[in-house]
Amino acid sequence: RMHNEEHERFCNYLYDVLTARLAKDLHAIVLYDVRVAWDSPDLTPHGPDIAVIFNVRQRQKWSTFKESEEGTKPSLIIEITSPSTRSTDLEDKVKEYAMAGVPLYVIVDIFKERHEKKRRLLGYRLTPQGYISFPPNERGWSWLEPVSVWLGLQGESIACYDEAGNLIEDY
Repeated sequence: RMHNEEHERFCNYLYDVLTARLAKDLHAIVLYDVRVAWDSPDLTPHGPDIAVIFNVRQRQKWSTFKESEEGTKPSLIIEITSPSTRSTDLEDKVKEYAMAGVPLYVIVDIFKERHEKKRRLLGYRLTPQGYISFPPNERGWSWLEPVSVWLGLQGESIACYDEAGNLIEDY
């Protein structure tokens, strides 16, 4: 996969913030670009940018996280689009993550419009009928319920905020 500097920076920031937020939960992990093998024969493995998983038996270094072996699945997946993955993140993965039963899927969509770089947040919550999209709040933030963090766009970057709306600095 081809990643650019912005993509790497966003992923590193999210990984660091979410890992710190979950540090006290010994059965919670944040995976960055690690394959997830679903417990469904209809789905091929994915390598999401960020996956937050609770109820793992023991933290380890996974090359592939196997849902069937662990008995748990990601509660939150975040993808940051890049030109080569954008249509997959916006279309295919919306269907496939819903099929996999991922409760919350958030996309940091980076795209060009009339030669200008744009960014937006797209959020999907799982319902019995599949995903429903939910818009960011009036500040442009999306609530990441599993980790109790707001995710927002800040200028040309992304930013996380705690429950009270305080910026969570990069570590």
